[in-house]
Amino acid sequence: MRKFLYYIITGVLTLTILALSVVTIFKSNELSEVKLKYENSLISSTQEAISSMRTIESDLSKLMISVDEKVINQLLSVVALKSASCGQELSRLPIVATGVQNTLKFTNQLSSYCTTVIKNYSEGFKLPDNFDKQIQEFFDTCKQVNAELNMVEADILSRKISLLNVNDGKTETSGMFGSIGENLIEYPSVIFDGPFSDGQERNTPKQDRNEVTVEQAQEYVKKLGFDCSFKNEITGEQPLYLFESDALTLQVTKKGGLLYLALSDREISDAVLTNEQAEQKANEFVKKLGFGKVKNVWQEYYGNFIVFNFVPVVDDVVIYPDIFKVKIALDDGSVVAFEGKSYIMNNHNRTIDEIKITKQQAQKNLKEGFMVETSRVALISINEKEQLCYEFFGKYNDLDFAVYFSAIDGKEKTSFRILSTETGKMAV
Repeated sequence: MRKFLYYIITGVLTLTILALSVVTIFKSNELSEVKLKYENSLISSTQEAISSMRTIESDLSKLMISVDEKVINQLLSVVALKSASCGQELSRLPIVATGVQNTLKFTNQLSSYCTTVIKNYSEGFKLPDNFDKQIQEFFDTCKQVNAELNMVEADILSRKISLLNVNDGKTETSGMFGSIGENLIEYPSVIFDGPFSDGQERNTPKQDRNEVTVEQAQEYVKKLGFDCSFKNEITGEQPLYLFESDALTLQVTKKGGLLYLALSDREISDAVLTNEQAEQKANEFVKKLGFGKVKNVWQEYYGNFIVFNFVPVVDDVVIYPDIFKVKIALDDGSVVAFEGKSYIMNNHNRTIDEIKITKQQAQKNLKEGFMVETSRVALISINEKEQLCYEFFGKYNDLDFAVYFSAIDGKEKTSFRILSTETGKMAV
């Protein structure tokens, strides 16, 4: 009997210990999950803050060269809102971090300054006499803050720095707080890709084209130099014919029979062609597309391939909304990718407006001190509305910009800061 009781008691104790272990593990996992959710929420706030800071830097750079009162007022409003939004996200982060406190103070000051200037504007006052100097100082500080953020973002991404530990005071925070990666804000991959490509969001082409048969599309594919077989038809707002080979996928529009997309998954070997040879290959391919007269306006350089950006030219006017891309491999000069959505969605028979003012008249509206390097007439798209403009590339305070003034009335329409990257340049 004693042995029987011993086994019963031992069994009960074992089960109890197991049950307590399970509960402990469950509670531990639950606690870990709660901590993970909280840290993710801190990272999310950090993401929003860094995204706002980068946008603020871009808009402050535009304020440095803008001369149109309406444009200045709009930019001030955006900066004020973005600064306030950034401050809200920063207030959710561990304030013990020195960088958070300093950045929060900066965003509050910037938001207050912009709000005050806007208020004075609405009451009929002019810009402050030291406006240019103040904006320059805000820009310089913002640029410095973003540089500091970029220095530690990799540590947060790799979890070397935990925002939870910062909150507990266990991590050194003498520097600025960080963000979690370059993908926080999607800059245009190349200049004019995004700013003037409203067609990226449109799914219905502006021009109604005649339908082509599968056989006609197949002939077009062969003409372009591709060896692919018809796979099936893709239905939707933009019906497509799908062609495939072992390493290549093509999409051709059912209406119009135009190349919509090409993508090769073959491995590209080391580069043997020069940039000039690659551009020649791109030009030879573009002639086969049937897109009419076009111009290469920009290119992105990578280790073993180059992405060329083409736009149509009508009466010496570059048509940015109709941009399309050709990716050339530098090992054999073949086309390994093509993207033509903006061209297919935006291209249509246009009547270009008559230019009302001269380039010299438009150039006089540039900010004093802006050094023009190149200029041309361009059709750009802003909020789905196409506008004929003079395009001025140049420098202001050692920064590169593209500025656009209406070729009709000379008013400033938009501007972009041009950033140099390892792969080329991009506009923000």
